[in-house]
Amino acid sequence: MSADPSALHLGPIAHAHLAGVMAVQALAYGDALLESPEVLGSKLRMPGDTCWGAFAGAGGSLAAGATSGGALHVGAVGEGAGPHAHLHQGAADTLNLCAYAIAHTVPDGAPLVLNKPATPATPQPGDWLYVHDIAVDPAWAGHGLAARLLAEVLDAGRRLSLSRAMLVAVQGADAYWARHGFVAQAAPMAVLGFGEGAVWMVRDL
Repeated sequence: MSADPSALHLGPIAHAHLAGVMAVQALAYGDALLESPEVLGSKLRMPGDTCWGAFAGAGGSLAAGATSGGALHVGAVGEGAGPHAHLHQGAADTLNLCAYAIAHTVPDGAPLVLNKPATPATPQPGDWLYVHDIAVDPAWAGHGLAARLLAEVLDAGRRLSLSRAMLVAVQGADAYWARHGFVAQAAPMAVLGFGEGAVWMVRDL
């Protein structure tokens, strides 16, 4: 379909969106940075309502808990009672995932390892908000989706009473993230598997 920004809807995503996430990931990254369904699925199951997606289609308003449309259901992350956990069923079957943001909490000092499953844990105020991955289907580039999804993710971190966010910039994206308030620093934890030129970056929430 053509990239029509007026047809976009943003909302939290869950493990039910995994097929769409895998499809966008394959379009956005080189083979060396691709992660397995097991890994991304584990992150989509993390609590805190910190994973978000942008959907394109004519399905009307985005709603959580929808059960139609194959893998592209629209629902809140995990099993917690976040601010989107009780939205009613909606017409998600005509919506397609065109961008996503995967984030979750990480305890202070825990290593960051690419293509390693996340371990579910109750978010704590001293945790980092780890913005693990924001990817956009190239057909939807130029519509500001990464920035809009980042804003939703950072708001989710604030709702969890977190005070700081981090990410690992790859494929030369550190200049982009610097424009959104992230500052490159020496990582205080192990950062493994992200490839040459990966940059650890941090910002306050």
